Amino acid sequence: MNPDLGAEQVAERIRAGRNFLITSHRNPDGDALGSGLALQRLIRQMGKEARVQVRDGFGAPLRNIPGAEEVLITDNLPPDYPNGFDGVFTMECPEVERTGYKVLPGPVVNIDHHLGNQMYGEINYLDPDAPSVGEMVLQINRNHLKLPLDGETAIAMYVSLATDTGFFR
Repeated sequence: MNPDLGAEQVAERIRAGRNFLITSHRNPDGDALGSGLALQRLIRQMGKEARVQVRDGFGAPLRNIPGAEEVLITDNLPPDYPNGFDGVFTMECPEVERTGYKVLPGPVVNIDHHLGNQMYGEINYLDPDAPSVGEMVLQINRNHLKLPLDGETAIAMYVSLATDTGFFR
């Protein structure tokens, strides 16, 4: 498996689309939330629509990630799903059921670093060597989108990486 091919396919989907939904696993941690918010910021930087939606709330420390106040916490997918979206990104979900939503069938883009990933997406970007999904978002940008990285996007990526590595331990 070539992780860069998956990253390239993700970038192509973003370039081709206009409206995206981003979600993660239930009870999102720093990697799930940070990577989703970083991806949202990159997509918006391209002049496109992106929103982060999760099934469950998250702890107070994660509310400090730039953009966390915009995250929609709800039991339901938007009424225009799947037709209203060019892609739904599932961040750090090795099994689609972990989202807590019925996202299939739909234009699912699965971005994950867990070995047991079930490869359920139309696009599957899997890199088991990546320390976090936030680092994978960085690689999408660095190698394919090539957008300037602002401080708030970098903070979201840092939270993702720091929390999934036990603060580099």
